[in-house]
Amino acid sequence: MFDKFMFSNSQALGTLDSTGVISTNYHDLEYDDAGVIIKADQMVECWLNVRLISFANTAGDEGMQIQLIESDATNGGTPSYLGIIRLLQAEMVSGNQFSIGVSKQCTKRYLSVWYLAQSTSLDGANAIDAWISTHPLTSPTFRCQKKPA
Repeated sequence: MFDKFMFSNSQALGTLDSTGVISTNYHDLEYDDAGVIIKADQMVECWLNVRLISFANTAGDEGMQIQLIESDATNGGTPSYLGIIRLLQAEMVSGNQFSIGVSKQCTKRYLSVWYLAQSTSLDGANAIDAWISTHPLTSPTFRCQKKPA
């Protein structure tokens, strides 16, 4: 797997509803820029890393989903889901970052990220970074460590 693939670099989400929007960038896992085949049905072992750049949500109260998807189409049509991060409303704060581990033996041609509101629309100046990497932003045990009394 490669070191870092950017899907969104300060991508503005604008009004986000339950239909959602696809990331600015997608990645072709089978062909290089010159159209030469790299490898078909590649294995993916990575971390989906997400950083909320700015979140000034003025609507919606049920959070959002961030989905790493694979598809045979660049627009994410007929996707399969490799990983999903569900953010509660209270977690949607500028500067927060999240990681989720992903592993799949044989993927489709394109990887991208799909952003959607849990049910009601999210409005405001909302922007996000998302990429896959060989390591998480935070330790996988970060949220479950017990603190001494």
